[in-house]
Amino acid sequence: PGIYIDAKPIRQWHDAPALVQQLLDKGAMRSVVVLNFGTNAGFQDPASEVALRDILAKLGPQRRVVLVNTVGVSKWVPNANATLQLISSQFPNTIVADWYTKAHEKPGLLHTDQTHPNVEGIKVYAEVIAEAMAKLGPG
Repeated sequence: PGIYIDAKPIRQWHDAPALVQQLLDKGAMRSVVVLNFGTNAGFQDPASEVALRDILAKLGPQRRVVLVNTVGVSKWVPNANATLQLISSQFPNTIVADWYTKAHEKPGLLHTDQTHPNVEGIKVYAEVIAEAMAKLGPG
């Protein structure tokens, strides 16, 4: 109850502003928002960084926002995670859920593609998000 999930594969940061705007227009945006759009491209395209900043501006400072960092084998993953951390540091109502570190600390959480969580990884992924929300504190 009270949770809305919109999860589809292959979405990127530039896809998110329209999705966020739709929920805002419907009055359906929750007070806590979890965003993970970086797995398929990170911030390789400058429009992705603009998109994230746009999303955070649309959500406003009254919402708590958890940004999940990226796990994967692509060479751009570390830079994408650094960019995500930098942007988060500029918005006090955000925090980065460090899925990347957790996935690397505990081998066996990912499928053989070394990107997507397996069944055990899904549980830990949820724990990482919950821990980030607790650190972010109440709105």
